[in-house]
Amino acid sequence: MKNVKIPRYIDAIPQIFFWEIDEFTILSACAITGAMLGGLNTPLGIAAGIFAAAQFKKYKAGGLPGQLNHIVHWKNLLNINPVYIRGGERRLFK
Repeated sequence: MKNVKIPRYIDAIPQIFFWEIDEFTILSACAITGAMLGGLNTPLGIAAGIFAAAQFKKYKAGGLPGQLNHIVHWKNLLNINPVYIRGGERRLFK
């Protein structure tokens, strides 16, 4: 039998190091952009990513878990709900 790590809370967001997955997404996007631009932009991209992740952490402190998914769905950038395919459409009736 294999031991399985059970999260402390059932609805806890997965973590990478000490960042939650949505904060790490912002950090990695900034770092990859800096690396693609090359040169001095690599450490600047990492620094900007750490700053942006910290700001996003402050922003979501009083909100719901997984807030980045909700923002992306609300702006109609990613389909995360199979029932409401286009989250960016604001209409009352179909």
